[in-house]
Amino acid sequence: MELFRNFHRFSFYFLLIVFTASIALRSVAADTYRVVTGDSYFPYISDSLPSGGWSKAIIMAVFDNMDMQPKVDVFPWARGYKYALESKYLGTFPYVYTEQRNREFLFSDPINAVPVRVYIGAQSNKKRLSDLKGSILCLPLGYTLDAKLGIVLNDLEAVINTARDAETCIKQVKHGRSDFGLINGYFSEGKVRDKFSSLNGIRLLKDEVAEVPLHFIISRSMDNATQYMREFNTALKRIEQNGTRHEIDISYQHLLKANESHKT
Repeated sequence: MELFRNFHRFSFYFLLIVFTASIALRSVAADTYRVVTGDSYFPYISDSLPSGGWSKAIIMAVFDNMDMQPKVDVFPWARGYKYALESKYLGTFPYVYTEQRNREFLFSDPINAVPVRVYIGAQSNKKRLSDLKGSILCLPLGYTLDAKLGIVLNDLEAVINTARDAETCIKQVKHGRSDFGLINGYFSEGKVRDKFSSLNGIRLLKDEVAEVPLHFIISRSMDNATQYMREFNTALKRIEQNGTRHEIDISYQHLLKANESHKT
C-alpha cells in the first residue's frame, strides 16, 4: 500500500514538472517570436498602408511560411533597436547594413530596397546627378550611408554638412546653406510637402542615386541567432520561389503609383 501511495506521489510530481516545463517552453517560444519595428518609415512601415507597410507585409509572409504568427511591437526606432540588441525580441526591421551594425547584428537577405533620390533648391540650375560634383550635401545627424551610396558620394566628391534632422536639412538646401540632400525615392514632391512644412523651395532630381537594401536583423548575442537567421532566409527564399514575395511587391508598387497619380 505504501508503495502504491509513493508511486502516485511520484507520478503527481512528475506530471507537475512536465506541465510546468511545457508552460515554460510555451512562454519562451512566445517571447522568442516577438519582433519589433519603428513607428514610421513610409512605405515600409506605415499605418496608412495595408498590413502596416511593405516591409511588415513581407516579414509576416516569411513567418507565415514557417507556420508562425509573430507579435510585432512598435517603438521609437532607437528604443526598438536597443531592445532587439538586448535580445528582448527575436529581431527588428527594416534596417540598412552598416559596419557598426554588423558588429552587433546578423543581417538577413534583403527584404526591400530604398530608391534614394536627390533634392535641390528650387532655384538651383543643377539638372542631373553629375552636376553636383564638389557640392555640399546635408545629412541629418545619425544618418548612416550604406556602401553603395558611399561610393556614389565619393565619386561626387561631396562635402558633408550635418544638421539636426531631415527637415532642417531641407531648410538648409532651400536657403542655399547646402546644395542638396537625400530622400527616400518613394517620397514624391507632394508626399514631401505632406511630411514636412514650408517646402515650396525645393525640387527633386529625376536621377536615382542608388537602391539601398533593407534587412531583418537579429542580435549576435541571442542564443541560436545563426540558426534563426538561417531559417528566416530559407523561408524568405521560399516565398520568392512560390510567388508570394512577387505578389506583395507588385501590390505595393501599384498602390504607391495609384496614390501618386491621385495626388497629381
